[in-house]
Amino acid sequence: MPMTLEGAARVTTLEGAVQTIARGPVATVFKAVDGRTGAVVLLKTLSGHDPERSRRFADEARLAAQVDHPNVVRVLDAWEGSMVAEWVEGSDLASILAKAGALPPV
Repeated sequence: MPMTLEGAARVTTLEGAVQTIARGPVATVFKAVDGRTGAVVLLKTLSGHDPERSRRFADEARLAAQVDHPNVVRVLDAWEGSMVAEWVEGSDLASILAKAGALPPV
């Protein structure tokens, strides 16, 4: 059955295509499918309705969308309490560091 995410009307999902990646006190991160393009995306949704938290989340989305670098995930869309970014397959930094140890200084 399709999963509906409150406040995430711009990204529609295919049946069974939403996976919770991380859930914290501030936000939940999902792997989802953009219904407009069929692309796999990261969907981050804000938890709760705290005005200060909402302001900080909006600032994060706005600032992240301004970053254009090949080593930084692109923010594709953002709206009240939600942010969509490109999905990148691979391990997270904590997993890499746990296996390899500290990275050498640059």
